[in-house]
This record gives sequence, C-alpha cells and structure tokens, in this order.
Amino acid sequence: MEAPELKPCPFCGSGMESNVTDHAAGFAKDSLGHFAVNCECGAVGPFRDSIERACAAWNINTVTALQEEVDSLRCLLKLLEQDRDRGKIETIAGVPIGEAIKVLRAHQRGLSEAEEHAMAKGDT
Repeated sequence: MEAPELKPCPFCGSGMESNVTDHAAGFAKDSLGHFAVNCECGAVGPFRDSIERACAAWNINTVTALQEEVDSLRCLLKLLEQDRDRGKIETIAGVPIGEAIKVLRAHQRGLSEAEEHAMAKGDT
C-alpha cells in the first residue's frame, strides 16, 4: 500500500517521500498504534489512527495542525494534573506522573514555538 503524497516539511522544507509506507521509512508509531509523519529534521506530524490520516494531517495548514496538537496536549495535561492531585495515578507506562507531565510540558512548549515560527513564516 502506498501512502498519499506528502507536502514538504514545514520546518526544514525538505521534500517528503511519496511512497513511504512504514515506521522505519518515515512514520513514527506510538504505544497506542497511532502513526505520524516523521521528517529527517526531527519534525513529527500529528499522531492519527492510520497512515492515511497521518499524511492528511501533515498536509493540512501547518498552523492549524500545530494549534490542534497544542490544544490536545493542554487538555491532556489538565486531566493528568487533576488525576495526580486527586491521587488517582502515580505512573504512566512506569514513568512517575510528575516526570511524564514535565516531558509533556516540554513537548507543548516546543509545539508552541513551532507554531509561532510557522505563523511568522506565513505558513497558512
């Protein structure tokens, strides 16, 4: 199965392979089985439940995609912090909840910076 054609990376401008079909050749896959387009510069697109949807998310408006990811992370962080404060969870995949929240916050900051960069470049 061939993946849909991909637009160039919004961060480094490199062309993306249009026949990328698996994790090793340009897709990241998370522990829930979701996929994301993965550029050699380190940029990772939004995670989606199929390769086709990950490609579509990569190809949409860069700023909109980044805003969606930042909003999703913001909601996830709020829920995790509430559960932590209520004593409902102590770890996620064996990682202490405090450390997991720190990693997610750092990722959120990185996405916010990427969003600002994309807006400054006029990637709409």
